[in-house]
Amino acid sequence: MINRISFHQNNLIPSIKPNFKPKMVQFSGINQNTDEKEISRIADKVSKEKLEKHLNELAGPKTEGRGVGYKGIEIAKRYISKTFREYGLKSVKELGLNNYYEKFNLPQYPLISRDMGNHHYGSYSRLIPNVPTVETSNVLGMIKGTEKPDEFIIISAHYDHMGKDEFKKLVYPGANDDASGVVSLMEIARIMSQEKPPKKSVIFAALSGEESGLLGSKKLSQDLIAKGIAKKAEVLNLEMLAAEKGETLDIWDQDKPEVKHIVDNIEKAAKQFGVKTNPIHDKSGPPADSREFNQNGVPAVTAVWDSRLDEIMEMHPTLHSENDTPENANMDKLHQSTKVLAAASYLLANEETAKSELAFTSN
Repeated sequence: MINRISFHQNNLIPSIKPNFKPKMVQFSGINQNTDEKEISRIADKVSKEKLEKHLNELAGPKTEGRGVGYKGIEIAKRYISKTFREYGLKSVKELGLNNYYEKFNLPQYPLISRDMGNHHYGSYSRLIPNVPTVETSNVLGMIKGTEKPDEFIIISAHYDHMGKDEFKKLVYPGANDDASGVVSLMEIARIMSQEKPPKKSVIFAALSGEESGLLGSKKLSQDLIAKGIAKKAEVLNLEMLAAEKGETLDIWDQDKPEVKHIVDNIEKAAKQFGVKTNPIHDKSGPPADSREFNQNGVPAVTAVWDSRLDEIMEMHPTLHSENDTPENANMDKLHQSTKVLAAASYLLANEETAKSELAFTSN
């Protein structure tokens, strides 16, 4: 998650009451039995071994914390695009791309934590000005829809992280934040690429620039708007899915009725596997890319393990530290998360109801 947001500033994220009751939702409908079978079928395809392999690649020593402007993030970018190519994903020509890279520029700030390496969630970093602008890229791949190719489900996660502290000679691997979301996205892409093409188009978006201020999601939002796609798209954003602790999958929906069906599909899949969910309706949103999408008119939710602000460091004790390594990632939780989110993504991509109708009937 983005590191420059202070949770002590009430105008950004208000406090969330800790005494919540996780929802175990009951569903009914003519497609319930079919959905249950499809949920099980898709979830059974999720490979824990592939998740672990991808996590070791993205958060291993070679990528050096995936800091923007350094060679490690380029290694990660090429690994993701190579995997997309192996899965047969197409470039998103609707955005004017003829490859997997949506390029943009941002300032390259050498990062020095306020406490010299002992990062805390939401802590500020001291930035050194007068440094050059560097180029980075979102990595985008698409499976074209068959019946509604001009409607887009975007599965996103950010692959950048904190990089290195040059003064302390520390590396912040970012296994949970957010290599875990990216490897889940990659596994969902693998599974869906082997299925019959979905009814709606699905864009898999590995975003950069999140830790610099949600800049990758800002760039993608701007391009969606410029190409007239924003009103035909919606986003499921994946964050910190390998949490060391915690029992609840939070779903930040910013109290937007047009994303209710996304929440419903996640809850439907979660219920089938006994996963507790907690929809969070805070209108200011999480410190994650879904907030930037929503601010730009692209409906979005973020799925993340136990992100309640009063307990975040207890549930994610290695957050923004040198200890956020693949060895400390909870692979069982990542596997469980991906099963739920792969099934939900499949249901979303094959929904009968048009996006405009969903927005109308969600109230």
